[in-house]
Amino acid sequence: MKFPVFDHYVTGTAVPVSALRSSESRGIGEFADLVPFGSLCKKCGIEVIQILPVNDTGFQVSPYSAVSAFALHPVYLRLQDLPGSTAVQEGIDALKSGRYGGARIVFREVLEKKLALCRQIFSAAFPEIEKNGEISRWIENNGWVKIYSVYKCLKQENGETSWVEWPDHTRPSAEEIDGYWNEHRKETLFHAWMQYYLERQLREAAETLDSIHIALKGDLPILMTEDSADVWMHRSYFRMNIRAGAPPDMFSDEGQNWGFPIYNWENLEKDDLCWWRDRLRQAAKLYHAFRIDHVLGFFRIWGVPEYEESASMGYYVPYQYITHTALESSGFSNERISWLSKAHIHKDEISAALGNSAEEVYPYLRQIENEDLYLFDEKIRGGADIEKLPLAEGVKNTMKTWKKERALITVEPGRYANAWHFTKSRSYKALQDHERRELHQIIDQAGKASEKLWEKNGKKILSSMKEETDMLVCAEDLGVVPDCVPRVLRELGILSLKIGFWSRYYHSPGEPFIPVSEYPFESVATLSVHDSFVFREWWERHAELDERMDFCAAIGIEDISKKPYTVQTALRIIGGFFTANSFLCVLQIQDFFAVDPSLMKPVDEERINTPGTVLEKNWTYRIPATVEELLRNDRFCSSIQKLTSIRRNRRLP
Repeated sequence: MKFPVFDHYVTGTAVPVSALRSSESRGIGEFADLVPFGSLCKKCGIEVIQILPVNDTGFQVSPYSAVSAFALHPVYLRLQDLPGSTAVQEGIDALKSGRYGGARIVFREVLEKKLALCRQIFSAAFPEIEKNGEISRWIENNGWVKIYSVYKCLKQENGETSWVEWPDHTRPSAEEIDGYWNEHRKETLFHAWMQYYLERQLREAAETLDSIHIALKGDLPILMTEDSADVWMHRSYFRMNIRAGAPPDMFSDEGQNWGFPIYNWENLEKDDLCWWRDRLRQAAKLYHAFRIDHVLGFFRIWGVPEYEESASMGYYVPYQYITHTALESSGFSNERISWLSKAHIHKDEISAALGNSAEEVYPYLRQIENEDLYLFDEKIRGGADIEKLPLAEGVKNTMKTWKKERALITVEPGRYANAWHFTKSRSYKALQDHERRELHQIIDQAGKASEKLWEKNGKKILSSMKEETDMLVCAEDLGVVPDCVPRVLRELGILSLKIGFWSRYYHSPGEPFIPVSEYPFESVATLSVHDSFVFREWWERHAELDERMDFCAAIGIEDISKKPYTVQTALRIIGGFFTANSFLCVLQIQDFFAVDPSLMKPVDEERINTPGTVLEKNWTYRIPATVEELLRNDRFCSSIQKLTSIRRNRRLP
């Protein structure tokens, strides 16, 4: 779908489909709820609705754990709109009350009950569904459907375990897919039938929004889980021996190991990026705009070898890696290179750290000649290998600490990456001053050369993606951002992301906030995102008084830093923020709710997700009133309408 043409600055709101509730939804927000929500947005002057990914994630509640890059999640299906649903109406209505109608989503239970009801509807109508020409044509026109349906059936056959653990069907061919599809026609068609109606319901909702001049913005996760239909079928497009993650930062000294395999871009490009192009064509049926999650991954991604646990022992892929030859040319001997790239453990250290347990680790170490110095056995490559050893947890943790004592990480024989914390390693600290200078110079040269590599990589991939669609392309460009990223995004007309309390001049004294008037026009501005606290929580619990004061200055309002976050405070903050130079301002619906005390929950109940945690609250947020009730809330709608008029009355440059 083509993004509408606007002559003014645009306002949007971000809300997970799951969080919506209406008089018709059952247990969770559904695609059809986007229609009445669109009416609410129209009344409030909001012109873009941004949603989280809606791909099938199985029983995983996180929308970023997709088991298919194409299939939609059955949990969002409006059951009462399916032909033949009246026979199970009582079961459908049961999902509206009790624990299913509560303040939090009971995801797994709702999904299980919806799938059971779908099976009843499907089984009763199977003879007619099998003969339905429209469904058959849709299946043939969408090549991913059979792959996905066969994968789902095999996953159920194998007790929902990962395909990696299946006894067979782990390397499927096109012929094998067709054979299984035909042999298990009823089981496979069930999944295809659900996908047909899911796509139809979402497409109809998007078309209705389009008719009232509201754009729908989707979210495309860059990565796929290992246990997905796409990795299962298209193995050559993924590098299974390296997992994606994020390097250490102010929030985590270990970084993040997400566990997703990274892409094999060489193989994808040999096929003209057809898998990615197919993803975009599918998205274009449903959205006017889309958000690329973790766009940095198209330039370079933080890769963690499969044998490592800690992301701190990862490295960027691709990278202009340090060569053995370059180290030798700078005066490092083979012994010195070994010292930098392999963990060395002194015998006295082993005894001191492990005491009576010391003897247990020697079978996994190799003594260096007759010295009281040891290396790890070659089979012990990293933390994940150590974790598998039959040793006590304390012993394993000590060994993991030793294993990290390297300045250089061996990527392949003769090629190295510097460890993220290389200056803290024992091997670095033992270097002489001139050796440290040489090593820093080599590492700096590799980093500068890599910038050119990343720019070429990102520009090539993103150019191909942008050419494929009329959708507005927006990027999530958070993290350690290389200098080439904003340059390429501007050149390609891809909108970057500006989050109010994280947009600062980090290289200036005091790290002041960037004035919103200086945000780039080609950007999306927001006060908070699904992985952060809502703005009200930042103001009340995390911001220092001087930070509040600085933020007020950045949004061009009088100093209200000493005021609590009341309705009046929210109106002033949002009103000031809406003067941002960004083409698009998209606030989470929770940040809008702060203008009406009847809609505010305790701040810790408004956060959608806390990264790096496994909490029952994660991804289960629901809006505090039905969409119909919000439509009747004239005070709320009037307040939002006045705020959005700030942007609507400003003409584009």
